[in-house]
Amino acid sequence: MKKSFSLIMLIFWFEQASPQAHDFFINDQTRQYYLHVPDSLPANAPLVFVLHGYSGSAQSIRNYSGMDQIADDSAFAVCYPQGLKDQWNYRFWNVGYDFHDSQTVDDVAFLTALAQYLQNEYNLSSQNTFCTGMSNGGDMCYLLACQAPDVFSAVAPVAGCMMEWIYNSCTPASPIPVFEIHGTDDDITFWNGDPNNEQDYGAYLSVPATFNFWAQLNSCAQYNLEILPNINAADGSYVVSEKYIQGIFNNEVWLYKVIDGGHDWPGSWGNMDIDASAEIWNFFNQVIQKTTNVSKRNENQIPNDVVLFQNYPNPFNLVTTINYTTSQDGFVELCVCNAAGQLVATLVNQRQMPGFHSVAFDASRLASGVYFLQNFHRGVFADKEDNFDQVVDFNLRVKYSFIK
Repeated sequence: MKKSFSLIMLIFWFEQASPQAHDFFINDQTRQYYLHVPDSLPANAPLVFVLHGYSGSAQSIRNYSGMDQIADDSAFAVCYPQGLKDQWNYRFWNVGYDFHDSQTVDDVAFLTALAQYLQNEYNLSSQNTFCTGMSNGGDMCYLLACQAPDVFSAVAPVAGCMMEWIYNSCTPASPIPVFEIHGTDDDITFWNGDPNNEQDYGAYLSVPATFNFWAQLNSCAQYNLEILPNINAADGSYVVSEKYIQGIFNNEVWLYKVIDGGHDWPGSWGNMDIDASAEIWNFFNQVIQKTTNVSKRNENQIPNDVVLFQNYPNPFNLVTTINYTTSQDGFVELCVCNAAGQLVATLVNQRQMPGFHSVAFDASRLASGVYFLQNFHRGVFADKEDNFDQVVDFNLRVKYSFIK
């Protein structure tokens, strides 16, 4: 069904003017992209990637999203990369669909290399590079969030999904903010996911499960819900805003739940209460502002405490990830104990620099149950050692599956 939708959009925009495509050579392949750079763009301006859906094109999503106008108004550059064609001659992003099992193209490598090239060539910000995308392009956003958080500082999928294999392998060195816009009546990328692979794309998570995953990944502490104004009652839908805030590095995870909405880019088609492109830029811009404020406030500083964050997922099945910060150069020991206080695993036992750290806990050899995490940090000084002990109950149930 993604194929027919993307073809409709291509025909709809066929008569629009077609700017010149640029070539980019990588891995013995010539790839293409379109670039919009507003006039008098300042140095170190943000860069936003916009990815088309399956069987779509860079030019179709450029016209469909209307992101060029947002860029002109807000002073950032926009890149519209082009997917390669598959065995059916449809353009795609390789996120591991079952019917693409013979495809070997590495789109993560292409998009990250292209981002770094554009940053250097056009003097754009390496700290403020983002990605959004529609449908298959939204799926690709989640893969980038997992595998390239050092290049893309936040992602905003529209009508996208997180493939189950991506979820199972997602262990980013540092989690990033995520914003999903999705209709509850989407008949192409199902709101409730496709755990049994009924569509033959491969199993993928529901939107709520994906939203909660990224909220846990970012260790968000607060949840806010708001019903947005139903400005256009004739569109047959309205938007509920759900936000997890106060996460690691002040990261936030947003979800715009379009009640009775379909497989659309709101503001261009379907729901008309919001302009998806404007909302996406607002999300990226608040990431920029938070990063700038934190950088100014913490310039030449290090974390002032030893902090253990809630693990993700929780409860978990076999493997979970634990994030923590250290306040100074020192020896770190991170241990897991059972309910009886017996040591069952040592996850870290080494000297580490101050900052953010992440480690995976593989509990496949352990029985189901509740386990406790204990952290010892011995700071190194010229004439003494200071000891910091912190015990946190993470309520881990090893054999409890996170995906239902």
